[in-house]
Amino acid sequence: MATEQTDAYLAALFGDSYKRELDADEAIWRSLPFFAAILGIAVAVLPAVYRAARAVRGLEWAIGVGALLAGSLL
Repeated sequence: MATEQTDAYLAALFGDSYKRELDADEAIWRSLPFFAAILGIAVAVLPAVYRAARAVRGLEWAIGVGALLAGSLL
């Protein structure tokens, strides 16, 4: 049978778990502006990188792109 100490321990454990879950939900909303800023920077920078990359041709470019693609798959 469960004792009062066991009940108190389990109540504290579940209470802490519930508080952590609520904090995790709130942390998502606090981090969204950072994700939006990163996405904005990517949208602003990627077209310039794309235009510059189209001007580069040759074996070095193919090796670099292949290395980046292989690295992204790992």
